[in-house]
Amino acid sequence: MLRGPDWCGAVAVAEGPAHLLEELDYAPLVIAPEKIICVGQNYRNHILERGRELPSHPTIFAKYSRALIGECRNVCRREKA
Repeated sequence: MLRGPDWCGAVAVAEGPAHLLEELDYAPLVIAPEKIICVGQNYRNHILERGRELPSHPTIFAKYSRALIGECRNVCRREKA
């Protein structure tokens, strides 16, 4: 439906059950990315809390696709061996 040129019109007349937004469970928008590149520029307060110097440029790091979770999901951490 969303790939068509008039997807907005198709959605407007689509039939099916209606759901309240607050009852929906959102999954990640991109479920199988080839790569995830992150820019760590929003950790200023965390860096200062730990008594470290602020970097001169943002940190760039990668994440694996299995790191993606849906909205309001708990992050599961493995115990250290």
